[in-house]
Amino acid sequence: MTNHQPPPNIVVTAEHAAEFIQSIRDTLKGMSREQKEGVRLVVQKRQAVAISCDGRNRPFLGYTAGYNQPDARTALRSEGFVLREIRQWLLVRRKRGPKGGRVFITSDRAFTAPEEEPIILCTWQWPREDLVSEVLALLEESLHQ
Repeated sequence: MTNHQPPPNIVVTAEHAAEFIQSIRDTLKGMSREQKEGVRLVVQKRQAVAISCDGRNRPFLGYTAGYNQPDARTALRSEGFVLREIRQWLLVRRKRGPKGGRVFITSDRAFTAPEEEPIILCTWQWPREDLVSEVLALLEESLHQ
């Protein structure tokens, strides 16, 4: 599959969406208030949830717009269907191979945003409310716990 072919459309069920949100919720619960205040979970410029991946494509929450040092990463507590699909298509669709990076997730797609041009990894119809709004509300809620 090349990047010139249309991205695959993934069927995301309500259960898959709930599993993804629960993974973020569980991860936030394990973070300090300072970490929660500094996490770069939603990128407003892209109107997307940002999930970073290490060199083995294991997902984590990061704190910078650039490279996150290994000691400044918060691994997601669980992966689930949505993140497994993203990882699969990350390996297939981008040119540089499995070297980590950042994936942006919206209610209709997952994409990377290298300097040259975004690569849409896969598309879907998110079965719940707007994903970005839901994650922002979840982050806000976690700050008050």
